[in-house]
Order: sequence, then structure tokens, then C-alpha cells
Amino acid sequence: MLVLALVAGLLSAAVATPLVLGAGLAAKASADHFESLPTTLPDIVFGRDSTILAADGSIIATLHGAENRVPVKISQISKVMQTAIVDIEDSRFYSHHGIDFKGLVRAAVQDSSGTATQGGSTITQQYVKNLLLFSADSKAAAAEATDKSVARKLKEARLALALERRESKKQILEGYLNIAYFGHGAYGIGAAAMRYFGTSVDRLTLAESALLAGLVQSPSADDPIAYPTAAIRRRSQVLQRMRELGHITAAQEKATDAAGLHLNPVAPPATADPCLHSQASFYCSWIISQVSQDKALGATPTARKQRLNEGGLTIRTTLDPAIQAAAQAALDQTVEQSNSITLAEAIVQPGTGKVLAMAVNKPYGTEPGQTTISILTSAPLQPGSTFKAFTLATAIQQGLPLSTSIDSPACYVSTIYDFGGVHSTTNTALPNCSNGVSNASDSEAGTFNMVTGTWNSVNTYYVQLEEKVGLENVKDMAIRLGIPASRLNDVGATSGSLTIGGYQVSPLDMATAYATLAAHGLHCPSYGAVSATGVDGKPLALTPPAACEQVIPQSVADTVTSVLEGVITHGTGFPNASLYGRPAAGKTGTTDDYTAAWFVGYTPQLAAAVEAGNIAGPKANPLTKVSAGGRYYSQVFGGDIPALAWSRTFTTALANQPWEPMPLPAAAGG
Repeated sequence: MLVLALVAGLLSAAVATPLVLGAGLAAKASADHFESLPTTLPDIVFGRDSTILAADGSIIATLHGAENRVPVKISQISKVMQTAIVDIEDSRFYSHHGIDFKGLVRAAVQDSSGTATQGGSTITQQYVKNLLLFSADSKAAAAEATDKSVARKLKEARLALALERRESKKQILEGYLNIAYFGHGAYGIGAAAMRYFGTSVDRLTLAESALLAGLVQSPSADDPIAYPTAAIRRRSQVLQRMRELGHITAAQEKATDAAGLHLNPVAPPATADPCLHSQASFYCSWIISQVSQDKALGATPTARKQRLNEGGLTIRTTLDPAIQAAAQAALDQTVEQSNSITLAEAIVQPGTGKVLAMAVNKPYGTEPGQTTISILTSAPLQPGSTFKAFTLATAIQQGLPLSTSIDSPACYVSTIYDFGGVHSTTNTALPNCSNGVSNASDSEAGTFNMVTGTWNSVNTYYVQLEEKVGLENVKDMAIRLGIPASRLNDVGATSGSLTIGGYQVSPLDMATAYATLAAHGLHCPSYGAVSATGVDGKPLALTPPAACEQVIPQSVADTVTSVLEGVITHGTGFPNASLYGRPAAGKTGTTDDYTAAWFVGYTPQLAAAVEAGNIAGPKANPLTKVSAGGRYYSQVFGGDIPALAWSRTFTTALANQPWEPMPLPAAAGG
């Protein structure tokens, strides 16, 4: 009790002027009050970089926290650095119990005469203050951790005494050196050694150690980069103190004092977008957005972001680097980066939902000609006739035979649906079809069945087929196969343009839905994050993807596949989507006024959607008069640029994989 009273009295004397030492302050600083102060500190995990890995273990991206900090163990820090910081900041560190009574008195005397080189706070007290500041979750808490009141000093002293009882001197010194700020964005000795000298903490010399030890008192005023003279003067004070305490000789002091700073500054790791220099930038961005929503990383968005950036996590993903490289090369080969077209491709593994690759022909970034708009997962463009596969599946499930024939004129005006203008590929030969739907050309008129109507992508056939099977049933089929219900919220009872792709979806949506067809009707929600482990190696309980579900009979899916095979061998996908004899299925799509073009296709191993469009403003920038890949296109259809990019991707990605046959259509399919 006497010790506690002495502590309170000395603290009061050291931080208050004589005029303040009245009865009120004496009562506040009483031993009883001191003993009732808190003794526990928040648990702190110093920021560590997190890493996102591909399926093969290669690094996709490294995430850095807002602070440049490289946590190190005390055993890694050179002995001379440990000596320098203790000598200048708290020379009795190894003998006191958290509070240095002599130091308090000395600091008060020196402060009054303006000759102070050491503060009255011990390293333990400074560590406590930094811990409170580090864990502050509001401006008020940060202000409380740094104010100059007697109350704060008493709280700090109480916590310092308690900390010394729980932790060893080595643990406290390690924590202090990891949390102290050394200026120029360097938090902790590990970051400071690299920031100023481009070296590791175990290699710090006497001159380097003395400079860094001197910085913690006033990192701005003694900044060696901005104010080298002030930094040398402060280094001299540290060297003098080390010599006074017998830790270096006069000769060492003189030689080191005469030396220059010999700085070798290293810029801190970029804290900007970690996906900028990734091998799969758009995939990286998608993974971060997905994991950032997982409650396993924290209860709030702020907590999750901090855990992701600074928690030392290792996140393993489904990305296949070889398939990613194949997709990127195919897109770059098909449409040059300088072209106005944005070409994007998402690839999913049927039967698992693993997202294997995401590629865009534009560089990732914010500079001119670059983009960070994730058209792979957002929904800026309509899918065109690729949506017809869902109407086809609906008809087959309802028992309509593939031979179902419908007279399909060049222009069809529905008595059920209100198109409100042209909702198909514009046909300039039919200017009076504004109240209906037209085909891409006059040749697409006549009598078609499900097979030929699909191969030739006949709009007027499919709108009439949609009338037969019911629009709500088509919508339900699309959702079951994998299109998010939210994409189709605006579909009403008269929204006939649904079957010809009048509602915006993303390449990932379409790749996931077609993967369901490739997997014989087994829908597996797409996902990218496989697992995450903390810095201690323990796994985090990430939210697993929903279980795969058989959403349509295998016979229905396989019959759809048999029809879509013909799109590549006989229809609008031929010859650009051909895989040189390897069995595959797919569908082309071209939207209003040529504002977007698609190809979505699959083999048993892979399903992918390729989208071409002008994401900056599709209506103002139709895909007309385009030069790409050494060719000129007056208009871009799904069967040319997208189909070509798709086939190039699959040809390379499947080069070393076995040829697997596509399923035979079920007899029930007609």
C-alpha cells in the first residue's frame, strides 16, 4: 500500500505544477484510487501481410495493411540495437518494475531546465501508451491514450506495473520495438531498419542502431531524410549515453559520431490495390470482395478488412494458373488492349463450382486505357441469345419434342408480351418491326424446330416457344441453373425479351449456369476461396459454398447439350467456336444495336462465358466498325470475336487433358 501511495505521489509531482497540488488532486491520486485502476491491456496482434494463393500454391497477391510494419522476434534484433534503445529511453529498464522513480524526478528537473534527453516514462509505460493508442477504435479513445492529465499517467503506471508482473523484460522490449513509430511510415523496428537502411534487424550496426534509437522520441524533428543535421545531433546524444553507461568505448563513440548517415532508403510496400500487379488481377479483386464479406474474419466490415489486410492470413483459392494464362492469352490475341472493346471471360469447373480463371483484355488499374470495373461479376450488359438455352431446357422438361415446329417470320408481334421496341438484334431491313421482335436477317424466316431454331438462333421462334412454355417457367429455369434471382427482379408477366437476353447478367453467372448443363443438371454454386489459415496456422471457418444440387433431370440437361453441340458444328458458332474435333457445346448471343456479343460454351471439364462490349457506355458505343486481331468487323456477333476467344482458350487449356465425349440425348428428349 505504501508503494502504491508513493507511485501516485511521485506521478502527481512529476506531471503537475505546484499550483495544482491541492487537496482535490491529492485525493484523486490516493492509493485507493490507484489500486482500483484497470490492470489488463487489449490483446494486440501486430499487422502481418496476408497472402492469396492459387490452387498450385503460387502467389496471386500479397495484402499489406495501412501501416508499414514487419513484426520481429527479440532474438532477431541485433544486441547493439537493443542496447541503444534501452540506454537512451530507459537505462534502468532491467532493474525497475515498470515505474522508474528516479527517472520521474530526473525528468521533472531536466524538463524545468530544458536539458532533457530522456523522458520520465519507462519503456514499459511507453509500450502501454502505444498499445492503448494502437487499439483505440475512436478519436476519443485515441485522445485519451495520449492526453497529458494526471489521470492518464496514473492509469498508464498501473497498467505498466501489472504488465511487468505478467511478462518478461524480453517480451516487453520486443513488443515495444514492434509497436514504436520511427517516422516515414515505419511502424516497428523491422520496418524502420528496411525503410532507412534497406537491411534486416539482425544486421543493424552501431551507427544505424543509434540513429533509430534516437528517432522514437521525435521522429519528425529528427527525420534523417528531411533533416540530416538534426538526426546526426540526436544520434550523438544516443552514442554519448551509451558511452556513459559503459556499453561502447570513447573510441567507438568518436568514430561512429564522425561517420555519415549512410542511408539506403527503401520505399514501403504499396498499400494501394494489391491486385494491380497480380497474375490474375480481376480474379484477385473478386476474391478480396468475397472474403471481405465472410463473418469468419470479423463481425464488422472494418474488422474484416483489417483482418484481411493485416492478419497474416493465407487464403487458398481455386485459380488454375495454366487456365488463367490460356484465357488471358486468348483474349489478348483476339482483341488488342488498345481496342475500344472490352473482352472478358469467366471459367468454371462443372460439377464443383470452382472458378478456375477470370480474364479481361484490358489492363487492371485506374490509368487511361485501364479498368477496375469487374464486368466478370457485375452485370453491365445483356446476354443476348445465350439465354435461349434456358427456354430450350424449359421446353424439354415440359415434354415438348425437339421436333416442335413453329412458323417463324422475319418479324413477330406477340399478343402476350409487350416488347416496347426492338429487343433483339437490330434488323435494318425491317424498320417497321418496332412493336415486335425480329431476326438477325431475312434468311432467318421460315419453319424451324428446337434444333434448327437453336442452331440458327431464330428470335421469332424462341419468343413463340417462350409463349408455349410460359415466361415464369423460363425465369425459374434460369434461376435454378445458376442465374442469381436478383438479376431477374424486374421480369414481369409481359417481359417477353427474357428469352432473347433482355436482362443484364455477368459472365460468371452465365458460366455457372452452363456448367450446370455440362454437369448433367447438377448445379454447384461458384466459389473461389477454398480455405484460410491465420498466422498461427489454424484454419478459419470460412462460410462454405452451398452444396451442389440436382436442379433438373439428367435427361433434360443432356438433351440440351446435344442441341447446343450443333451450334458449334452446324450453327452460329461455326467455325470460330470449333475445337478441332473435340466435342463441345455452346450458344452465341448478340444484343440490341450490337452493344454486346457473347459466346457461352462447355466441355465436360470446363464451362466458360466470353462477353464483348463497351462497358463505359454501350448505347453510345455499339460494336460496329471494329478492327481486331487483324480483321475488320462491320458488326460484332457472338459467333465471331467471342466465339474465337472462347475456342482459343479451350484449345490451349485442354491441350493436355483427355478428350471426353459429350452425353447422348435422352430418348425422352425427342
